[in-house]
Amino acid sequence: MERIRLLIKPHGGKVALYVLVAVLHGGANLLSPYFFGRIIDGAVKTSWSEVYVNVRWLIFAMIGILVLGYIKNRLLIDVNAELSLTLRNKIISAGMDPSAEVFSARSGTNISAAQNGSGENTQDRQQGVMYSKFQDADVVASFITETLCPLFPEMVTFVISLVLCFQISWRLTVLELVFIPFNFLFVRVLGGQIERWQQEVIGQRDLFFADVFQGIRGVTELSLLGAVGRMRRNMEQENHKLVDVTRTLEKKNLKWSQGYSLLLGAEQILVLILSCMGIILGRLTIGRYYTFNNYSSQMSSFFQTVMSGILQYHSVMASLNHIEEELKHREPVEVVSFEKVKKLKGQELSFSYGREDVISNVDFEFSAGEIYTISGANGIGKSTLLKLLSNVYAPEQGQMWLNQHLMRPDVRYDLVYFSPDPFLLNGTIAENLRFVCPEATEGDIKRALHKIGADEFVEAFPERYETHVGEGGTKLSKGQLQAIALARLFLIDGSVFLFDEATSHLDEYVRENFMKTILELKEKGKMIFLVTHRQEDIPEGAISYEMTEGGKLVCLHH
Repeated sequence: MERIRLLIKPHGGKVALYVLVAVLHGGANLLSPYFFGRIIDGAVKTSWSEVYVNVRWLIFAMIGILVLGYIKNRLLIDVNAELSLTLRNKIISAGMDPSAEVFSARSGTNISAAQNGSGENTQDRQQGVMYSKFQDADVVASFITETLCPLFPEMVTFVISLVLCFQISWRLTVLELVFIPFNFLFVRVLGGQIERWQQEVIGQRDLFFADVFQGIRGVTELSLLGAVGRMRRNMEQENHKLVDVTRTLEKKNLKWSQGYSLLLGAEQILVLILSCMGIILGRLTIGRYYTFNNYSSQMSSFFQTVMSGILQYHSVMASLNHIEEELKHREPVEVVSFEKVKKLKGQELSFSYGREDVISNVDFEFSAGEIYTISGANGIGKSTLLKLLSNVYAPEQGQMWLNQHLMRPDVRYDLVYFSPDPFLLNGTIAENLRFVCPEATEGDIKRALHKIGADEFVEAFPERYETHVGEGGTKLSKGQLQAIALARLFLIDGSVFLFDEATSHLDEYVRENFMKTILELKEKGKMIFLVTHRQEDIPEGAISYEMTEGGKLVCLHH
């Protein structure tokens, strides 16, 4: 319950207002059966004045019920939407935290395109899990707003109803209370099983959404391979399993709910028999029986809310456990421009993805105003080294220093990183460049594109800088995408530039412009790293390193 309390706390003011309005709404609901009963008894006695007075008060009570009910439900909608938004934002924030990528790479339990220990691509699965967790967020938000929030107002209504029922007939009231222990025993037996059943549903739901995202991402390639039908059948099978698990859960719930309904039916029959005896013996009027029956329904409503809440709580616990890491997540402390980077030093650094070390006991000392090239075979650890340098990954052993300061996991210094698979937003060329530098003018954008030699093909587009690149740059060639991504980086005045296979798709003209820009950055005192396989991409005066088998970093020449 502590986790739920922490979720409600930021919305405490609106929840408190809801509780107040709900208590008033419950009070208005209690007045309605009272006046109904008085009207019936007045009609039996043919007292038209009594009927008229109580009808008038009943109309006022019903207007109050409608108005207060509308306000209460509006508040409930707002609280539910805000809670769901908060939970979804936490899930997004945890998924977008780059410091979590290493955890993904090792275990496949967070969002990343990295390979896990078995070599499986985890990106599709984790996108599916994120979407599945959005549903868990909605389940938790609904439980809080539809079950927990109404609990206190209904408890107040229950206490008042209990007192009024005792005044009307203490015998019938005692009979109502006798069934309470049986109800709670029923709920206790069922509760533990529901949590286990719900966990099965969540697990199958994760697998289904993972298949959906995988199929969507690879549909073009699958169609060319003639394998779309097979992928669709796999998705249909996973969907069938999900429906079967969900249907089994609902059938089990139905059996238990039928048993619960039988228990309630027995209670109502006994109360009806005793009520008829009271009316025959003259101890109870028809109007007072009507009033008692309504107050009794208010009490039953409270017990049903409590017991339904207990059952839902077990189901919600499965959802809360599914998003537990996201609830614990805190935004990393980003220190942009920690200070001008003059030196990066590493001592006995080691890092692995759960197998043998990718980086093993590596020492280095890099200085500003130099270009460092890193070469080596595919999968040898070059990109991993860059992520250690950028502090996205933390070393398992050893230490790193930024200038004279020991590197902390929560520090982001003013670096510029180019990925081998650069990311473009589904927007215009100008929007993509401004995404990293919102204050960039049209002139800044033109200069950045000109610096890399991308202005020529951009100017050839009919819409020029307002050309839409498509999701992930799908409307561009790989070379154009890479050139625009590089131009974007040159809008940032960072201390350290890390380029991972930055020239792999560039044409010769753009590549030459890129190499010139690299030399200009060196003259400005920047620290530059180039991961490359091409000898012609090693600038004159660069310090060359090679990653070798066993995770070693070897300096080739200084």
